[in-house]
Amino acid sequence: MNVYNDSNPKWTDTTDILDTHLQATPPDVHTILLGDFNRHHPNWDDPSNEDLLTDQYIEAADPLIQLLGDHDLRMILPERIPTHEHFVSKRYSRLDNVFASDTISGLVIECNVHPDRQPIKTDHFPIITKFNLTCEKAPPILKREDSFS
Repeated sequence: MNVYNDSNPKWTDTTDILDTHLQATPPDVHTILLGDFNRHHPNWDDPSNEDLLTDQYIEAADPLIQLLGDHDLRMILPERIPTHEHFVSKRYSRLDNVFASDTISGLVIECNVHPDRQPIKTDHFPIITKFNLTCEKAPPILKREDSFS
């Protein structure tokens, strides 16, 4: 699921909606949550960004942290990798993230940020995620040839 969460720290509707959806999802369904979560937390942010890791910001991330734990979702984008460069200050931070269900997180081949592929007019970097997924080839369907002569 692609997620956009409002940057207002008091906004929790996104995690409430995600929780409702995930509760209705059968446990054997693989889940990937990715997008702009607009939350700072020591689990993923660079510790040198001390002003982004205040109690206020960490408390704003608590509903997301709780959601991840409740639904066995793991962060698959390695910690401390910035996903955002502020247009004015040129400061790096981590607003975007990728989480996957425990059942699929072990199949990750790559999950990384690619600043060199950043589109114009955005301050977020693309994140490329690759999974080792194999599909069985479907058996051929044999058609019976009828002769009506």
